[in-house]
Amino acid sequence: MIKRLFPSIISPFKRLPHFNFSTFNRLQRSIDKELVHENENYKINEAIPRFLKDRDFTLTDIKDSTQILLTKISHGKNVVVSFNAKIVFKEEKNLPQISDLVEEKGIRKTFSDKEDEKVPFKLSPDFHKTSVDFIVVIKKPDAKSGMVFECSTKINEVIIHKAYSTHDTEISKDISAVDYRYKGRNFENIDSNLRLRMTDYLKDHGIDEELVAFLEAYSPDKERHQYVEFLEKLKNFVK
Repeated sequence: MIKRLFPSIISPFKRLPHFNFSTFNRLQRSIDKELVHENENYKINEAIPRFLKDRDFTLTDIKDSTQILLTKISHGKNVVVSFNAKIVFKEEKNLPQISDLVEEKGIRKTFSDKEDEKVPFKLSPDFHKTSVDFIVVIKKPDAKSGMVFECSTKINEVIIHKAYSTHDTEISKDISAVDYRYKGRNFENIDSNLRLRMTDYLKDHGIDEELVAFLEAYSPDKERHQYVEFLEKLKNFVK
């Protein structure tokens, strides 16, 4: 009789979904475990602030962004190095081949017998071979135009991919930006003598092996901090 008189009241409660507290608890435990893992395996690279002090670069971490800027004045010109926080990986030759990837019970696994190879360099001998993309902008202090070099790191070396001039250097600081300006030829297609002189020009402005080592150290360091911040926010959200 009651059900017949108040069907709209009783029916919604019957359809309420059941919250799975075991799933909720497992998620919380997984987050806690991951936070413990990240904190226990983190080592502060003390060489990073030393490098910034010795080389006169000023570091700017852009809040809520993966972008990082290094700035300095060199030979009367403003030099800006822009790169992103990211996890960096070993050289492709050290990664498992496609044939090493197998599917087992729906889970992809990788197999490798080789030990991790380590490449020593001045700032931190514990980092593996890594690669970080970065952009170098060089301009006169009062000018809007300047020169742009699109580069990446490779085994303690600066690899230049593009070198070109721009009327607005602010556009070029965003490493993820897509534009259709003329960016010159691929660097390897330029005259070898000109390539050498451009590389020396960058070195004179502090774009050298020590900077490469710093980029390969700081990029994953910031990514790790951002990942831990995400985990903390996730933990608070699911409380």
